[in-house]
Amino acid sequence: MANEAATKDLFLAVNQIFPHLSCLINSASIFEYDRANSETPLSEKGLQEHMWVNLTAPILLLKLMFDCQKSKLSTSAIIPLLDQKLINLNPDYLAYTLSKAALLSSVELLAMDFVLYLRVLGFAPGISLPSGDQMNDGFAIAHPMTLLGKSSTPLDVAKAAVFLAEAGAITGTTLYVDGGQHLSPSSRDVMFKTNEVF
Repeated sequence: MANEAATKDLFLAVNQIFPHLSCLINSASIFEYDRANSETPLSEKGLQEHMWVNLTAPILLLKLMFDCQKSKLSTSAIIPLLDQKLINLNPDYLAYTLSKAALLSSVELLAMDFVLYLRVLGFAPGISLPSGDQMNDGFAIAHPMTLLGKSSTPLDVAKAAVFLAEAGAITGTTLYVDGGQHLSPSSRDVMFKTNEVF
């Protein structure tokens, strides 16, 4: 996803194998730590890398999907993965957050632009697998830090994605599948809170 030609080639190869492709879910992303006031500040290189993989590539895939759908009668779905932290902002992982925030904005904009051909849907899971440098012990602490006492599992994520793919009356919105994590404000990313003493 970090290479435009490779991204196009991948899509065209998949579309060749599946000519009736009706849903594309993009989950590729870079998730590297930076923060404006830390020892790992936001850098131009890091910002560009995150913007390419987390924003530009998903929009490129969306445009490729649109180009393939224009001659078809059915409305297909494209679902870029976002993040629950977009509704519960904190300054950790700044470049990642900025890139995903821009992608979140594209959901509504592109749903309006590609209406009749594509349904564009955001999908924001919670902490479903260990993240970054997080150890299994830290994940075990972080996973239940939600209103429901558990965040999304990979199976929850898969079921919600299938629901969105099949929900023909939904477009231009984002579904948060995170056990209510986005409703619990936090000044730090949950990965760091697992190292704190409560």
